[in-house]
Amino acid sequence: MKTTKRKIIFTIPFLILIFQCITDKNSVGTIDKVDDGKLSIRTSKVEYWSSQKIEFALSNFTDSTAYVHFCGDELVFIVEKKVNGVWEGPVHPPICLPSSLRSFGIEPGHYLSSAHCANLKLSNSGAYRLRVKYDWMESLVLDSTLYSNVFIVKLKKSMD
Repeated sequence: MKTTKRKIIFTIPFLILIFQCITDKNSVGTIDKVDDGKLSIRTSKVEYWSSQKIEFALSNFTDSTAYVHFCGDELVFIVEKKVNGVWEGPVHPPICLPSSLRSFGIEPGHYLSSAHCANLKLSNSGAYRLRVKYDWMESLVLDSTLYSNVFIVKLKKSMD
């Protein structure tokens, strides 16, 4: 039992670190498998100020390679907003020429950070989530959908 507690204590700070922005756009990180069997996308915080960069990590805790779409060097994802209890989106539709679309594999135990996307900033307040299409086979048609945790964007008060 002591070994499990120590492992959890050391793993939690490590997981917090993976949600920080990676500056090298071509790097893919390695993670400990603490949530076996899941593909996960999580933001680094649950609340952001408007126009603050929203950072996230897409983590593969499975035993298989998960494939996502990239447009050039950027992860393709959708931002959805909750309006009157219903998720609406895309807030910012991805724009990608078919010739720039490619499949990218995230190997088991690896993750992608928000460094693999344009600066994601939202100016309107509300509840949001990210949506990513993925599949377990390399293809330009991705059949499964992954949703992030819900995060809140608050309007920054002006200092008049």
